[in-house]
Amino acid sequence: METQYLKSGESIIADTDVRVFTILGSCVAIMLYDPKLKLGAMSHALLPDNSFSIMERRDKNPMLYVEQGLYALMDKMIERGSLKHRLIVKIFGGSSINICEDELCNNPRVGEKNVLKALEIIEKEGLNLAVNDTGGDTGRKLIFYPAQGVVYRKFVKKNPYE
Repeated sequence: METQYLKSGESIIADTDVRVFTILGSCVAIMLYDPKLKLGAMSHALLPDNSFSIMERRDKNPMLYVEQGLYALMDKMIERGSLKHRLIVKIFGGSSINICEDELCNNPRVGEKNVLKALEIIEKEGLNLAVNDTGGDTGRKLIFYPAQGVVYRKFVKKNPYE
């Protein structure tokens, strides 16, 4: 089975046997799954939306942002034959810690803002939220199997020597 590591600002959509893993702090991972097509997608977003970035550093990659990334991910799923009402959504991350080293995400509430933005869009679009594993003060390691829609989560210790 192929394994892929998803960094912030990246996404994947797949209906084959692939294992995707990522590590989250304040970032949010959003998974979409269509059980009829056995098609899954995942994004790893750094910030709530592109207005959150410093203007001269604003990136055009929609997957860096919860809002733009979630809409882009939905569009990709629909292009592959999914119907919005069939999508099952799972969100993870948004803790009060920052694993990234970029000053753009060095905000003590960025995790909370990421989660609130994701929940706002999920509600607005009438999507089926199956898992909301967000917040807290520890990171998360995720392993996602897109073709099955299965996610495994492990909390990452603040101090690996504890």
